[in-house]
Amino acid sequence: MPRHGLLNGGVREEVLHRLLLAYALRCGDYCQGMNTVAAFLLTVLDEMDAFWMLAFVIEDILPPHFYARNLVGLRAEVRVVRICTASNLPALNNHIAAYSLLEHPRRRASHAGARMPLCA
Repeated sequence: MPRHGLLNGGVREEVLHRLLLAYALRCGDYCQGMNTVAAFLLTVLDEMDAFWMLAFVIEDILPPHFYARNLVGLRAEVRVVRICTASNLPALNNHIAAYSLLEHPRRRASHAGARMPLCA
């Protein structure tokens, strides 16, 4: 597991590891990114409460399959953010588009102008 910035703020790595392992055993898998949520929860909750809050956030609040291996939930969220940015913050949207931050270079060449998200 990569070192997380919150580890320097009082979250012990072995506690974070235990929490993520326990959740992986509960749901049968681990997906990169859960560590960020878990580390944050550990800054405000004890280990047991952080575990149950992590389970609640992933299973009941986030869209289904947000942390699935194919990241379908995350991809849906990125699409929503892109649509909202284009509608409400056109200058920011144009800036992102100008620097191709949301499209993959290989797709740009093969899809002649089609806007493809980086994570698709």
